[in-house]
Amino acid sequence: MIAFAAFIFQAVIYTLAVFFPWDWVWYASIVSAAAAVLLAAMCIEADSTPFTAGANDNASAVGMVLTLAAQFRRQPLENTRIFAVITGCEEVQHYGAIDFFKRHRAEMKDPRAVILEMLGCAGPAWTTREGIIVPFKSDPSLLAVAERLRDAHPEWKAYASQISGGNSELSDAVRFQVPAITLFGLKPNGEAPFWHQRQDTFDKMDPDVMERTWEFALAMVQEIDQSA
Repeated sequence: MIAFAAFIFQAVIYTLAVFFPWDWVWYASIVSAAAAVLLAAMCIEADSTPFTAGANDNASAVGMVLTLAAQFRRQPLENTRIFAVITGCEEVQHYGAIDFFKRHRAEMKDPRAVILEMLGCAGPAWTTREGIIVPFKSDPSLLAVAERLRDAHPEWKAYASQISGGNSELSDAVRFQVPAITLFGLKPNGEAPFWHQRQDTFDKMDPDVMERTWEFALAMVQEIDQSA
């Protein structure tokens, strides 16, 4: 977040310096230059480390999408058409989600999006807001559904959380005017277990968490269907 903010700051002051004779602009650039070096170091470090199994991020959510799709194929919803979409990762600028919405948004009537992210180690949880610089908020009606399910099923141990300095495909849904919520396996303090770490392996998955998350996600989609 600091790096992005520094780059925006640099662009603004350079633009203004075209019109104002500010000698201090070059010295102010030291901040953004340092941010660029740190960001480059982070990228080099990531590119030079071995691949991870990606069990929690995000094989767990892919498994949930496929299992939900199989469930609703066997037992179709009464009022709702389901798109089960695996969009790829947000680290590549959300190209998969953007392409999906561009292709199919016009077909949707009163749509809702339930985004799934990192469901194997913590939760069930949902995010109230996310974003790197621009904040995106979950849809109030979907937040109400999540809260009702939490209150009705304390055995699921569900809770609200939020992302600081990151985002999910919820941001793409919001841009295409689709009300959305992300079921995100964050800890109550916002920590994402094993995120971008070599330790993100299948032995870390918690069957109890995954079972409670399945019940919560299934109930949420069914609740949305009943309110359609």
